[in-house]
Amino acid sequence: MKELIDRMVVDMESIVAEQHAMPSGQLSSSTVDLDFDEGPLAEEPKSSGFNAADMLNEEEASVEVNERVMSLTSKCATVKVTLQEREKQLRKKELEYAELQKSLAAEKDLHKTAELEFVGIRVDIINAHEVMVGLQDKVQVFRKNFERELKHAEELTVTLAT
Repeated sequence: MKELIDRMVVDMESIVAEQHAMPSGQLSSSTVDLDFDEGPLAEEPKSSGFNAADMLNEEEASVEVNERVMSLTSKCATVKVTLQEREKQLRKKELEYAELQKSLAAEKDLHKTAELEFVGIRVDIINAHEVMVGLQDKVQVFRKNFERELKHAEELTVTLAT
């Protein structure tokens, strides 16, 4: 967008330079070769052909060019202000974007930490379950041993009682 504005400014400067370079109703004379170097009338002075009507048309054209330059200058200023506002908005959005990126990175870190903790807790649960199954197996072995010892004690009691 800045390049467009710079190009517009250069174009306006060239228009203004061309306007100042235009002759303002000056008459010039030149030599026109009519007979291709044959005879005494071969060269004849001639004016450029400007008359009062041409001068008025030139002044009108000059006014139109001035109006066009003023219009373009005004449009350029408007576009420049709009561009500056948009650049300010863009910078604000870029700052918001940077903050959101930081926030996203922090959230990703928290998520990764939570995942690692979850994996650790899951491992702890699996280990606890294995310990619990092992303890249940030991309890059953002790129960069988206890029942066998109790049965043996009852047999001894019955034998002593008889």
